[in-house]
Amino acid sequence: MNQNQASGAPLVLVIEDNEDNLVLITYILESLGCKLIVQRDGGEKTVILAKKYHPDLILLDIVLPEVSGIEILKFLKAEPLTRNVPTIAVTALVTEENRENIIRAGFNNYIIKPYLIEELEQMINSYISKEFNYSSNYMMEKDNLC
Repeated sequence: MNQNQASGAPLVLVIEDNEDNLVLITYILESLGCKLIVQRDGGEKTVILAKKYHPDLILLDIVLPEVSGIEILKFLKAEPLTRNVPTIAVTALVTEENRENIIRAGFNNYIIKPYLIEELEQMINSYISKEFNYSSNYMMEKDNLC
C-alpha cells in the first residue's frame, strides 16, 4: 500500500500544458475525490515527481513543449518505482498511426481531445475504482438534476 492509499484518496499525476484542459481535468479529478499533482511541461521533473510521490494514475499529454509524452513514458517505464503506474495518454492526435504509436509505447489507454467529462471520468474510474471505489460528485449532481 502506498502513502496515497493510506490517506484514503488516489493520487493522480497530470502532465498537461494547456490551461483550459488542465482546469477541466482538475475539476473531474476533484469530483472523483482524487488528489492531484500538476506538471505543465513534462521533462525530467515529471519522472522525479512520479518517483517521489508514487501516483496511482498518470494522465499524460502527448504534445508538450519540451519533450513528447511518449518520451516521458519511456523514462517512466525505465524506472522501477514508476514502471507499473497506469498511464493514460491524453491527446489531440487522432490518426491510426498515432494511436498505434501510443499503444505501442506502453500507455495503458488513451483519450482523444476534446473529450466529454463522462468519458474521461469513466476511464479514470476504471483505474482508480479498483482500489478506491469512488463515485463522482459530478455524476451525482447530474443525477439529482433529472
